[in-house]
Amino acid sequence: RIMSFNGYALVSFTDSGSNITRAVYAKLIDTAEYFKFAHCIVSLTEEDLLLLKNRITEDVVSSNDEYIDDFRGLGLMRECAGGYIFTKRAFGLVKYGISYEGTLKFPEKYPERLPTGMISEKDFNEIQKMLG
Repeated sequence: RIMSFNGYALVSFTDSGSNITRAVYAKLIDTAEYFKFAHCIVSLTEEDLLLLKNRITEDVVSSNDEYIDDFRGLGLMRECAGGYIFTKRAFGLVKYGISYEGTLKFPEKYPERLPTGMISEKDFNEIQKMLG
């Protein structure tokens, strides 16, 4: 699903791949973003891409749905206090890859990332209450 053209790798055979190619040529995204988006497109199924398009939100996602692990593995979601959020990469993939003509806007601010191996303040307080 990736081919080479004049020294550039281009994603082919999908609308999303064509869209990110258009975006890089129009200088809406740089080549680093292009390759990150291309990796996501070839790693996800069409159903996953549609799920991303339909579920992307600025809100914290508190469910444990299976798609969260797939999206986290590609940098499309990350953990934050109270659940998970979609990353700037996810918004970029939807805007420039899945919905090229759409009007998706990037959030102005993202919740802070939880440090690896750390728990949220809410969970810490609950554990302290349980321990007395």
